[in-house]
Amino acid sequence: MEIQETPTSKYGKRYGQAEKDDILGRFAASGLKLDIFAREAGYIPTTLKRWLAGSKRVARPKLVAIRVRNPETEEKGRIEVVFPCGTTLRVDRAALAQVVNVLRRPC
Repeated sequence: MEIQETPTSKYGKRYGQAEKDDILGRFAASGLKLDIFAREAGYIPTTLKRWLAGSKRVARPKLVAIRVRNPETEEKGRIEVVFPCGTTLRVDRAALAQVVNVLRRPC
């Protein structure tokens, strides 16, 4: 019977996602501060911090469906955008490019 070891890099052991999730779950359940948990469990604190930061990232949609109302029903020179959540944005057509640029900025 041959034993396969987990691949390692020059930085140490590589952990699969299931292992990371298990370790982070044990950390959360421990109630300990990260540095104390890492020391007691034999992990490098900065590694756990990096995993935690990665697990908190939320995928944001790249595109959001919107509906632009028929310009003929609106005031001349204005445009109205209705977002799926119900928010309505009314803006002068001349300022539309500036508004879009503001909306593109990360929060």
